[in-house]
Amino acid sequence: MEVYKLDESEVVIFKNACKIFELQVDENVLDLSGTMMLTNQNIIFTYKMENDKSYCALAFPLGAVKMYNGEPQIKFRGLLSNRIDLYFLGTAFSAEFPNKIIGSKFVTECKKLLTGKSSLDNTLEKFKSSMVNVKKTIATVDETLGINSVELVTSIIVNGANNQSNGIVNTISGVVGAIASSKKSHANQIPTGQGETPSDTPTENPNDNPAE
Repeated sequence: MEVYKLDESEVVIFKNACKIFELQVDENVLDLSGTMMLTNQNIIFTYKMENDKSYCALAFPLGAVKMYNGEPQIKFRGLLSNRIDLYFLGTAFSAEFPNKIIGSKFVTECKKLLTGKSSLDNTLEKFKSSMVNVKKTIATVDETLGINSVELVTSIIVNGANNQSNGIVNTISGVVGAIASSKKSHANQIPTGQGETPSDTPTENPNDNPAE
């Protein structure tokens, strides 16, 4: 039995078993098990009714997917989560596929259809944007401090090894010199008794007294 009839210009891009959660239909919030299908026009979820055992199909046009900063709002709920949140104009729900690999394929295909770009294209675009921001930041720092960061970094890379070797030698020489200076200073010190003062009174020698 055909549950969903494709349009003449509609082609299937992705299809897999799926569960959806938190789908609001009228005044009810439903959790359903069925099949998720992605075409070049719609996201379709088909499921079997429990009561009369008939099949139903819910179609969500790709044009109704919410966008933010050029990004479709179809994304995993968390880094370790298999749950995918889908936001449309007027409704929203979450979906879960048998594993994250299948879920990632669904998300990737949705984004490709909505943006015309693959995941690699989006990554490269974000990288280029980040590099532009880095260059602007470096230019601002150079202008503020009156330096040339590129020349400074190049100088550090070229001369870093030599400077590091010289620094180690200088450090060792300094430590040896400090130890030698400490020993010399210690040898020149004359120990004195604490609290003792020389007496002006001569000490009487018993041998000086005449014998009786």
